[in-house]
Amino acid sequence: MDPQRKKKRLPALILALALFAACTAGAEDFSVSDEGEELLQQGYEGAAMYLMREMTLDEKICQLFFVSPEQLSGEDITTSYTDGFALGFDAYPVGGILMFGQNIYDGESLLAMNTALTYASKRRGGIGVIIGIGEEGGRAAPLTGKLGLSAIPAPRDMTADDALDWGQAVGERLKQYGFNLDLAPSADMYVEGGNTEIGDRSFSYDSSQTAACALMFMNGLKDNGIISVYKHFPGIGTVDSNTRLGWGHIGENMAEIRSRALIPFYSAVWENCGMILVTAIDLTEVDPNVPACLSPSVVRGLLRNSMGYKGVIVTDSLRSGRVTANYSSGRAAILALQAGCDMILLPKDFHGAFSAVKQAVLSGEISESRIDESVQRILALKITYGLVSSVGR
Repeated sequence: MDPQRKKKRLPALILALALFAACTAGAEDFSVSDEGEELLQQGYEGAAMYLMREMTLDEKICQLFFVSPEQLSGEDITTSYTDGFALGFDAYPVGGILMFGQNIYDGESLLAMNTALTYASKRRGGIGVIIGIGEEGGRAAPLTGKLGLSAIPAPRDMTADDALDWGQAVGERLKQYGFNLDLAPSADMYVEGGNTEIGDRSFSYDSSQTAACALMFMNGLKDNGIISVYKHFPGIGTVDSNTRLGWGHIGENMAEIRSRALIPFYSAVWENCGMILVTAIDLTEVDPNVPACLSPSVVRGLLRNSMGYKGVIVTDSLRSGRVTANYSSGRAAILALQAGCDMILLPKDFHGAFSAVKQAVLSGEISESRIDESVQRILALKITYGLVSSVGR
């Protein structure tokens, strides 16, 4: 999105938030305090803080979670906005829902489900829910595959000249069916004999080419209002195993990692991409025997502080074997937040993870200000991409 367009939209956003506050408070007694006016003038971050002032602790904790439909509906497979899905989302209005191929019955029911979910989220406070899917292209394209749409090439077959066009094509497709986030691009640089799970999901063997293609693909998504998620930080293309189950180690030294694997992620940081996903694979050189997404040295030390990323950091799937073999869902969620992650992706036991995080806040193990820090980033991202409206509760 053009920065000038962002600036033009901000006054309208401030007005919408003021109207939202008027609706929830009652027009007759509505007023914005001096502190509130000051927050609203601070841009998206200030507007996020203004929204957050009205949220309960439970609502704030819910924003931290990115779950599957089934984790709310309690069903084996969810392909529509069922009563169970609606009740689950009403009880736990999470920050994000990630769809998979199994959630797609046909285009009509998919759009109806995503539309109902969007309406339900905005009706209760004006804060929309992130609805995502992992549409990379090639063999990683569940929407394209299930609906029989024209094929999107694998990232390996894209170039810096056409990655923008393919990103726009994917973005248009996702927007058409009610999505607002793509769990892409895969910014992992592949090497011979490396991670076979990445393979042609990587744009190139060359770090500069990977960076250029990933950036163009991201811009294509952004042109259609789709949030991009760069993955899998700090890059897992060189891991000498298949990482589908979450096992493996990134054993390179930091000089090698900085000169190759991190190059595409530096581009993501400089261009302020929507989210960065941190892998559950161990980064041996920095924090051996700890999944990277649970490591303060990797998340806060490397990505946030050293590289200067200011956006939303999301964990890799916490139901991966590397995590579940060593941590309960609750403990993994707490460690992820303590490491510096903002969103918790697919904990194996969502309700257990939610309860553990809430108890950690109530006991003082995690401060509420730490929760607020992540919620502010999440809300600012949602405001940036037009997911916040003035619809009252």
